[in-house]
Amino acid sequence: MLSETGLDHLADEAVILATELTTNEVLRAGTAMDLQVRADPSGLMVMLSDPIRDRISPRGTATEFGPARRTLDLVDTVASSWGTSHNRHGKSVWFRLDTDRSGGAPAESASGTAGVTDEPVTELTPPAAPARPELPRPAAPARPELPRPASRADATELSWLTHLPEAVTRQLTTAQTLSELLRRLCDTINAPYGVLWTDEGGETRPRAAAVHGLINPKPPRVLPDTEAPPQFGAASLPPAAAASVLRRAGARATFGVPVPFEPPLRGMLDLGTPDPDGFDHASYALAMLSAERMALVMDASRVRETEARRRGFLVFLAEASELLANSLDVDLTLVLVAQLCVNRLGEWCVIHTPDEYGRPELAATAHADERAIGELQKSFLNGGADAVEERLRRAVLSQSVVTLPDELAGIVVPLTARRHVVGTMSIGEPVGRRHTPEEVTIAEDLGRRAGLALDNARLYQDREAVATALQHGLLPASLPVAKGLEFGARYLPAGDSNEVGGDFYDVLTIDEDRWLLAIGDVCGKGPQAASATGLVRDVIRVLVREGRPLTYVMAALNAALLEQGDRARFCTVAAAVAERQGDTVRVQLCLAGHLPPALLRADGRATLIGDPGTAVGIFDTVEVTITEVELHPGDALIFYTDGVTERRNDTEFFGEDNLLSSLGECTGLDADAVAARLQTNASEFGEGPARDDIAVLVLRRLADEP
Repeated sequence: MLSETGLDHLADEAVILATELTTNEVLRAGTAMDLQVRADPSGLMVMLSDPIRDRISPRGTATEFGPARRTLDLVDTVASSWGTSHNRHGKSVWFRLDTDRSGGAPAESASGTAGVTDEPVTELTPPAAPARPELPRPAAPARPELPRPASRADATELSWLTHLPEAVTRQLTTAQTLSELLRRLCDTINAPYGVLWTDEGGETRPRAAAVHGLINPKPPRVLPDTEAPPQFGAASLPPAAAASVLRRAGARATFGVPVPFEPPLRGMLDLGTPDPDGFDHASYALAMLSAERMALVMDASRVRETEARRRGFLVFLAEASELLANSLDVDLTLVLVAQLCVNRLGEWCVIHTPDEYGRPELAATAHADERAIGELQKSFLNGGADAVEERLRRAVLSQSVVTLPDELAGIVVPLTARRHVVGTMSIGEPVGRRHTPEEVTIAEDLGRRAGLALDNARLYQDREAVATALQHGLLPASLPVAKGLEFGARYLPAGDSNEVGGDFYDVLTIDEDRWLLAIGDVCGKGPQAASATGLVRDVIRVLVREGRPLTYVMAALNAALLEQGDRARFCTVAAAVAERQGDTVRVQLCLAGHLPPALLRADGRATLIGDPGTAVGIFDTVEVTITEVELHPGDALIFYTDGVTERRNDTEFFGEDNLLSSLGECTGLDADAVAARLQTNASEFGEGPARDDIAVLVLRRLADEP
């Protein structure tokens, strides 16, 4: 359209001003907008409309609104005339570029003052100036032409100043992108020296994010607060933040442009030239445009870095939770927590847990440099231990993060679980800086997860200790030693080691020549099964010691279980009394619903013996019989529970055939070796842990000496 009307020479200015207005509307309103362009032989008019009815005040009024103000100053400097219009549908902003730059402009453009009206816009022509005094404006020199790179002939080439192709930006880091934008700006406005200063606040000094024409420039102590743009005309351009740095390099004229970063980041773009005439206001306008582009680059980079850091922290917490959940050992959990903190949240970590009196006790230590662990422990144990202990107690009482004394430089995070503090986690600051608020939040989250994992590990460990003690109490502490006889046993509980099994075995010396052997399987597991197991074991022991026959013992045991009132808690029992009579050993066997034991002869033959009978604790009466067998030298009697025969692989049970076959391989082995071989063969028959307890009890008569 511009080519058809002969307005090619206005293309650069039109593109810049339209881009500024569009960028301003996107940043402030965030709404859809309409862009209308009208060209005639005398000039070009551009109007931007959106539904937001905020009033835009021309320069010189008391209204300020950051980036919009800078945009309007640029429009006011470049355009022949401009103005705004409001109606019930929204607002419009327009500007006009005339062909004749020396005069002949409309009345409202002759003074450079924008017209403001509330009437609806029906034509793409500037509205008439309102009947009111014009706003004062200082005299300004003739507006210079906006510079552009040599040999660039159209409007798209001027975008070279701020636009980098996507293929290029993907290969550049943020620092490289900023340096390239600074180089292009300096080439465009003929500034040999340029520095982009950034300041993240706090106690750190500003740093040079991009440099052109200088080597290691010394940063200023602080960046100046220059929020408002300069007043063109009589007023000079704003001073550079580090003008002395540029002047030492050879600059005779300098100025600075505030970079509109997102808080708390601040920035200043310093530019310098050896030309004593300095810069014109068009150079400042281009510098503002470049500064806004640099701000977008830096803000986008910070957003990406923040998101990447947050994703990293989420992954870290997820992995930490998985590691801690897989640990049910208290000591291992403490070591894991300390190791997880090092390098990720701080240089070192020290874990304290309360002792039996509630005093903090050092439990685990980790350091990025393992050689420093000894000195770190001394810092907590010696010297300032009282001050450290006071901070630890404060963290426990408040259940919140507390800072450590200055000589240690770190934080104390309570390890909480179920509203109780189970320990503290002291984390040293990262090397060269303090903890960020985000890192403190992550440390608190890790403290809650670690506290729960530690508490769970302690509960599991306590339960395991109780189960182990109870299980050992239901089994004989040791097997008796008898002349001419030997005993062997194996017990393998199924499931978790903190679950009390229902299988048991017992060997009791009645007198010098008689011994009681018993093995049984109580239905169920856990405390209820343990109580029934203890009852069965004690009843058998007491009655056999009194000399009661085994049939009487089974009947009394059945009555005792029925008195418990829970017929689902029944039991199968195999009891035997072995008696040495001169050169012979006889065994009386009574089975109450239990699997028949195997008799292994010295020649390797193995058979099952006994009548199973009925289990105790189910029916009002039990039916049992006595089976007698004589053990010859080298013979063995093997008792077992159904965990042996019912061990299965994918297709079959271990069963009686494999039982007898395994025992046939045990010829000549002692009693303990026979028990171990049978348990191993049954365990290895199937894959994975056993689903039922495995108990094996062996009585063997020694072979006669030659």
